[in-house]
Amino acid sequence: MMKTTKSNKWRKMGMGLCLFLMLGAVACDDEEEDEVAVFDNDSFFEDFSSSNLFGGWDTNSDDMFSDDEFTTSFFETWDTNDNDMLEDSELSEATADFGLTTTDWDTWDTTGDNMLDMNEFMVGVDTNDYFTDWYEDWDMDGDNMLEEREYTDGIFGLWDDDGDNMLTEEEYDDFYGTYFGV
Repeated sequence: MMKTTKSNKWRKMGMGLCLFLMLGAVACDDEEEDEVAVFDNDSFFEDFSSSNLFGGWDTNSDDMFSDDEFTTSFFETWDTNDNDMLEDSELSEATADFGLTTTDWDTWDTTGDNMLDMNEFMVGVDTNDYFTDWYEDWDMDGDNMLEEREYTDGIFGLWDDDGDNMLTEEEYDDFYGTYFGV
């Protein structure tokens, strides 16, 4: 009888030790592997600011975007192959990525050369009233100009589909990398 009791105690202690080790292993699991990197609005602003893209589009160097500078920034951003023209595929992809309705390419491409230059783009934007709501909504201080922070907050808001004020690493890489050259 005594032998059986000692054996049960050892068995229980062994199972307890195994349970303790398993719980310890779970607690020590490398949590970083399970975490998904996320980027908040401040990270987005810092990365964008360091690129100096805003300064390049701010043609009068007043640290604010006028309506024309704002529109120019999108032309240059959406020209992902950097040939100073927009192709149908670039415009289609960008309008989808920025949550805009698709465009009727033929009405935008007034020269019929299958490319949009800056003038055609400006006319297309004005005709379709593409950016008016954004420009007004992003102008948080109501001065009819956009500062860099207002611009980046607006862009970030377009890409934050679920409204949690975060972009996953994949969303960030896809959008930011595609349009701002990272």
